[in-house]
Amino acid sequence: MKLSSLILAVILSLSSLLSAQLNTGDEILAHVKILSDDKLEGRGTGSEGERKAAAYIEEQFKKIGLKPANNGSFIQEVPMAGIIAEPSTTLAFQGSAGSIVAKYYDAFSGGCGVLEENVTVDNDLIFVGYGITAPDQKWDDFKGTDVRGKILLVLVNDPPSDDPTVFGGKAMTYYGRWIYKFEEAARRGAAGAILIHMTDKAGYPWQVVQKSWSGERFQLEERPDPLLLEGWIRGEIAESLLKSAGKDFATLVADAGRSDFKPVPLGIRVKAQIKNKIRKLTAPNVAGILTGTKQPDQYICLVAHHDHFGIGTPDEKGDRIYNGALDNATGVAVVIELARALSLQKPADSIIFLTVTAEEQGLLGSLYYTMHPLVPLEKTTTAISLDAINVLGRTEDVQALGAEQSQLDSIILDVANSLGLKVTPDRFPERGGFFRSDHFSFARAGVPGISINGGSDYVGKPKGWGEQKRIDFINKHYHQPSDEITPEWDTSGLVQVSDFMLKLVARLGEEKGLIPWKKESEYQRVPSLK
Repeated sequence: MKLSSLILAVILSLSSLLSAQLNTGDEILAHVKILSDDKLEGRGTGSEGERKAAAYIEEQFKKIGLKPANNGSFIQEVPMAGIIAEPSTTLAFQGSAGSIVAKYYDAFSGGCGVLEENVTVDNDLIFVGYGITAPDQKWDDFKGTDVRGKILLVLVNDPPSDDPTVFGGKAMTYYGRWIYKFEEAARRGAAGAILIHMTDKAGYPWQVVQKSWSGERFQLEERPDPLLLEGWIRGEIAESLLKSAGKDFATLVADAGRSDFKPVPLGIRVKAQIKNKIRKLTAPNVAGILTGTKQPDQYICLVAHHDHFGIGTPDEKGDRIYNGALDNATGVAVVIELARALSLQKPADSIIFLTVTAEEQGLLGSLYYTMHPLVPLEKTTTAISLDAINVLGRTEDVQALGAEQSQLDSIILDVANSLGLKVTPDRFPERGGFFRSDHFSFARAGVPGISINGGSDYVGKPKGWGEQKRIDFINKHYHQPSDEITPEWDTSGLVQVSDFMLKLVARLGEEKGLIPWKKESEYQRVPSLK
C-alpha cells in the first residue's frame, strides 16, 4: 500500500472511531437535559422557551460546521395563528328530548378553526360514520348527502376489517386519522366536525385529547377552508347524545362499518357562543446542511420536532411544565449528535438536519417545510423522523414505521442484518403510528418517509417487558408534565439507534436517485431524480 493511501486509511479509521465516540450516551443525554430543563418552559409552540431551544440547536449546528439552509440562516420562520377559546365555552346539543351540555375540557376539547374573535355555532348535527370518501376502497360514507353548513359527528379510525386489502386490515390508513376527517369535512362544505373519542379506536386515553386540544391551538396562516367548529367529545357523551335522538350507539357504530352506510340526521342542533383570543406569530424550524462528497445534489433529511406543550394544566403534584424529555428532546439530541458524527464521516449524500416546530399541533412545522422546502423535494431521497427515542436500553430489534411503503424496507433489512438486529413490524398498526410524526408530511409530499426507533425486545428482559413499559408511558406520562428524565433511563438504547442511523445513512449513500415507492403505495407523487 502506498504511504499516501495508508495515511488516508488511518485518517478515515480515526475519523470513524472518533465519530463513534461522539455518539455516546452521555453526550446525547447532555442535550436532552438542556432541552428538557424547566428553564425552557416545555418548549411550547411560539414560546420564548421554544426560541431558546431553537437557539441552542442552531448553536450546535454552527459548532459542528453545518451550512445554514435558509439563505444564510439556520432559521425558517413558520407563520401561524394561535387561537384560544374561552374555557367557559360549552357545547349544547338541543333536540326534542331536551339538551345535553358538553363542558369544555371535561367532555369536549377543541374550538374554532376560523380566525374570528366571536363565533356563533347554531347548526344541525348529522352522524356520518367514519366520514370517509375513498374511491380506491369503493367506500363513500356520504352517498350524495349534502352536508354543507352542518356539524358532522364522526368516528375515528377506519372501518374495521381483518382483510389487509380493505383499509389496511388492522393497520390504520390515512383515512382513519383525525386530520383527514377535518380535511374531508372542509372539502364537503361542512361547518364543523366533532370526533367521538374511544380509547380503543384512538389508541390513547381522553387525557391526551384534553392536553392536545385545549388551551392555545395553532394552525398555519396558509390553512385553506378552516372549520367553524372542530374538536372531540368523550364516547360516553356521544352515546347519551345519540340515545336522546332515539338511536342506539352500538347499532350505529356497527352500521358505519358497512359500505352501504348512509348518513343519519339526528334532529339535534349544536349551539355555542365561542369567544376566541387570536394572535399571529411565527415559530422556528432549524435547518443545517452537510454537503455530500459524492452526490451533493442528492439529499437525505433527518428530522425531529423540538416543540412540546409548554406550560399548562398542573398534574397531581402541581407541576405545570410539560418538559417533553422523551417526546422529543431525545430525537433532537440524536439529530445533533448524528450531525457531529456525520460531519467527520463525510457521507456520500448531502444531509439536511431539520428540527421543526408545532409537531404536537398537527405536524405544522414539517408541513410548512414541505410547502416551502429549503432543498428541492424532488432531490430528497428520503426523510427519516427521530421521535421519542428508546431510553430503556439495547434491543434485539429495530422498528422502521412506513418502510413497507417503499424500497426502503429492503435497505432497512440489510442494515439491521449487518448489526445483528431483527426488523420488527408495527405491533399496533391500528394506532396509526406512521401518521403521527414529521416523516408523514414528507410522505404526503411524495418523499419516502419513515420513523426509526429501537424495537420492543430488550436485551436481558423478558418478552413483553418493553411493550408493557410503552403502555405505562402512554397511560401515565405521554403529553404530561411527568415526561422527564428518570433514573430508569438507560442511554445505551439512544446509542444503539444512533449507530443504526449512521449505518443507514452510509447505505442510503449507495443509492442513485429517489428511493422507489412500491406500486401499491398511495404516496407516489414525485418523479425519480435525474
